[in-house]
Amino acid sequence: MASPETNTPLDGSLPYFIENVWEALTPELEAEVLAFWEECGLVRTETDLRKRAQQAILLARDIRRKVIGVATVFNTFVQRLNNHVYVYRTLVAPPFRKIGVAISMLQTARDFLNDRYREGIDRTCIGLMFILENPELGKQFKQAIWPRTGFIFLGYNRKRQQVRIFYFDGAVI
Repeated sequence: MASPETNTPLDGSLPYFIENVWEALTPELEAEVLAFWEECGLVRTETDLRKRAQQAILLARDIRRKVIGVATVFNTFVQRLNNHVYVYRTLVAPPFRKIGVAISMLQTARDFLNDRYREGIDRTCIGLMFILENPELGKQFKQAIWPRTGFIFLGYNRKRQQVRIFYFDGAVI
């Protein structure tokens, strides 16, 4: 069984669940996000962190409901695509990085935003893009199209990190 605001089971089959907080970040949720980032050592100014918290789309929580991951998106214009895309960022607490939390969050964000595009709720962006900052994952995952997520290799940035994109169903350039 899944909760209506989540995309993962709450029956104990996973040690975490994902909560959708898109455009619904309360001051209490913002405080949880900021505390999580502080625990993880995310270094930014308080103003930057508060702005980024307002971009939250998903929270991952452990079975005690403690935040173990945060995903954010923001709309930006990408010159080489001549279109707007959502840029996805995520941070997962170290103890939860090897059990699939990050991939579950990516898939959940992709599906949620894709559904909004397909249903005509939000057509401001043609896809979801991210930069693969983890060099080990960059070495491990070399497929042009990732089979588990459908994200397509777009190229490398100046830091030689992979840039990946998922085009929403029916997106046109």
